[in-house]
Amino acid sequence: MLACHAVLLMAPAVAQAISPAEAVRLLNAQRAANGIPGDVVHAPSLSDGCAKHGNYIGLNGGALIQGEDPAKPGYTPEGDRQTLASSGPQALSSDTRWSETANPWLLQPLSLYRLFDPEVTAAGYDDGHAVACMRVTGARAPPTSPELYSVPGNGSVGVPGSELNREAPYAPQQLAGIPAEQATGPNILLFTRGLRGSAPLAAPSFSLTGPQGPVDARLVTEATVTDIGTGAWFRGGGVLVPAAPLAPFATYVARVAWHRDAEGDLPAADAEQVVAFETAGLANTIDMTITTSGGVNVIKVTTPAPNPTLTLTGPDRLTEVSTLKDGQARYDDLDPGSWQACAKSGGKAVGYFPAAVCKPFTAAGRVKLALPLDRGRTSVALAVPRIADGRRAEVTISRYRRPCRTVDGRKRCTRQTVGRAKRFEITLRSPVTRVRLPAAKPGIKVTVRVVLPGFRVGDAPYLQAQTRRTWE
Repeated sequence: MLACHAVLLMAPAVAQAISPAEAVRLLNAQRAANGIPGDVVHAPSLSDGCAKHGNYIGLNGGALIQGEDPAKPGYTPEGDRQTLASSGPQALSSDTRWSETANPWLLQPLSLYRLFDPEVTAAGYDDGHAVACMRVTGARAPPTSPELYSVPGNGSVGVPGSELNREAPYAPQQLAGIPAEQATGPNILLFTRGLRGSAPLAAPSFSLTGPQGPVDARLVTEATVTDIGTGAWFRGGGVLVPAAPLAPFATYVARVAWHRDAEGDLPAADAEQVVAFETAGLANTIDMTITTSGGVNVIKVTTPAPNPTLTLTGPDRLTEVSTLKDGQARYDDLDPGSWQACAKSGGKAVGYFPAAVCKPFTAAGRVKLALPLDRGRTSVALAVPRIADGRRAEVTISRYRRPCRTVDGRKRCTRQTVGRAKRFEITLRSPVTRVRLPAAKPGIKVTVRVVLPGFRVGDAPYLQAQTRRTWE
């Protein structure tokens, strides 16, 4: 068995037409990544047949059908011809996306089995009519000893732990008694060369073992026959279907014992196929929202993986690592300036792919002005932090009295303004700025309110600050 360390992983990102030669190149790369001969050549006649069949499909309602009706528009002998001599009709899909690790038939095991057949030597492709069509053909010289292949290949890592296949006329799992709508583990495609005689191979035993021991798995072979259909698609091999999704980041070993009965001059033969692979992690998307209100910054992290971590890096490389509560963290007084919040989640320990996201934000600072509890005879000392030194602030001084009288046995007081409020600007000086006050008079209260408008120092914003105090 050839070992490999790659596997079909994910759907490609963008659908766009690709040339037949490029499609064959990508198919070869995917075959080789799974230990299957990746020397398939492009056959222009097969691509031409696919192009004509795609045109026929487009002219007749768009349904993905095999074969053509001579009485319908677009019929051609080349489009009608089925060329997959080794494993059945052409592969068709309404998904035309390809990548280095994926093709339009990722969730169609019957089609994948045809495309990855180690016997195949030539292929053609077309998707010019919004239908991906691939035809393969060929046969290789018989091997001198049995050869075993699989998808995923033995030694693969990053194998998706679950599948929900959509295929006509049926998915292999239906032949094994698993409903079509039920998600399964990854379908393990099994191929042999030089082992089969004139009759289908038998499989006296098979198993799938994981970290917790034996796993419920069903084997469909060429000899499988049910009311739904047959396994004739799997000439010289079969597909092992785990009945349920597999655990993430876990190692599994599939074993199938193949047997050929003796016939004529061909002796009986046995071979054990072993496929070990490691599953991928669960899908993990992570995002972060940052809400800033005044000096309060609330950071919320959303991810399906448990226990995300959050790290903040700010001015002068100040770093803060936070524990999230219900997915969020609150910061009331960060140093003002530019910050970056980075969240991480996932990893093998929790079964999810690692994921990370970073976003910048600006934290605003607060300036703390303070008026004392007691006033002086003619002024009061305003405490000013160094950051506000030299800045202009607005001062409002108002006076009032609160005369009281008794009404129905209850004391009632009212506020009466004394004169007009006085407003003026001052230049703040740190650490103390004197604010002149009116002379103290019995029964007259004096209120001082100091407002410092918001300002910036470099890229650090500071919020509007104010302080207020009333004296007799």
